[in-house]
Amino acid sequence: MRPSALPSIEAPHPGLSYNPTRRAHTELQKKASEQRKKLREEEKRLNRLTASLTKISAQKREADWIAEMSSGLEEAKKKEPEEDDGTEYKAVNPPAKLKIKPLKKKKRAKQIRKEEIEKRELKVEKKKISDLYRLRFFEKEIAEKEQKSAAAKEKRLKKKASKPLKTKVLGSIKFKEPIVEVKPRIELKNSNLRKLAPKGCLLADRCVSLQKRNIMEPRIRTGRIHKKVGKTYFKKGYKMDEEAELKKYTSKKN
Repeated sequence: MRPSALPSIEAPHPGLSYNPTRRAHTELQKKASEQRKKLREEEKRLNRLTASLTKISAQKREADWIAEMSSGLEEAKKKEPEEDDGTEYKAVNPPAKLKIKPLKKKKRAKQIRKEEIEKRELKVEKKKISDLYRLRFFEKEIAEKEQKSAAAKEKRLKKKASKPLKTKVLGSIKFKEPIVEVKPRIELKNSNLRKLAPKGCLLADRCVSLQKRNIMEPRIRTGRIHKKVGKTYFKKGYKMDEEAELKKYTSKKN
């Protein structure tokens, strides 16, 4: 996997400065609010999807399954055919009847088919005549088609050019842009670089940069791993006095 064409160290947004302009700070606040709005909408969507899901107990699930599986048995028993003794013959299919079409209907059907063929031919001829009148509009249509194809080509080229700058999916977890941290205007009003409290983590920023540039796959921080403490046993046949055994056992336990 080739790394991204993004620079290793991106220039920060002007609004992140300790003395930003009003315009830059407003733009950064707007960006942060839009990002948080998207997160809230996604959370609402997930809550809406999972609201209808209810937990069902094993007994209820089994009862529902039995009711579903046995729903058609009673109807099938009711609709069971009566046993036939085999004396009376019954045909499976109804007896066939010879249907002879009268001559009048045959002539009428032939006439209808002939009229349909004539209508189709007349329609083709009319289209040819209309196309002759539409010759002057063909240039305009061709120009519009060429314009559309040129716009589509430009769109494809832009997409191809922006492809190296995009983050690819390297693992099961998709990369997400980190939340923009913005300091309020009141804190930045009467402060300098020494008084301003730091926000964010430099190591986390470097990790995000590596993930964004397709060098490292995105990861989720897991909880603390607890190691299992194994049990201690005394070897059989190992001769030790009781006090030494007790000391050894207590020291291992502690």
